[in-house]
Amino acid sequence: MKAAAPGLHPLRLLRLMEESIARCRLNLETLTVLTEAATGAYVVTPVLAAMAGADQVFAISRDSRFGRAAEAAAETQELARKAGVDRYIQIIPCATTEVIGIAHIVTNSGHVRPIDAEKIAAMRPGAVVPLMYENWEFRSSDIDLDSLPQARNPGCRHQ
Repeated sequence: MKAAAPGLHPLRLLRLMEESIARCRLNLETLTVLTEAATGAYVVTPVLAAMAGADQVFAISRDSRFGRAAEAAAETQELARKAGVDRYIQIIPCATTEVIGIAHIVTNSGHVRPIDAEKIAAMRPGAVVPLMYENWEFRSSDIDLDSLPQARNPGCRHQ
């Protein structure tokens, strides 16, 4: 892992992650999460899910303008090792129908998007798609809200 940017020291991140899990009473035991493997502050997402007890975390790693796939995978694995949860995280190059179909939580983070009608159709009943940004940042090209069955998310109100 390269030298940490100010504020992103791994031990500080892990402490803040532990505090957040406790404060939010986040319990992902028995759940499977599909998210991204990324760099910088976004490295925390798959590790946080595993620290919160997820049985399996799939983290998509792809080259982007923000970093190389190999770099994101290495940073994610290194932070996961320090947290003692590396065995729960699997780095993958893309979201297959099979992976989407077993995930209980499909984050709408960078490498998972777009969450279109095809991905939504592959999701298991009861799967959730948490909003991973501020409401005002919503883009219909990122997530097809019309394809999400309202019966599975009755409280969903996009404004």
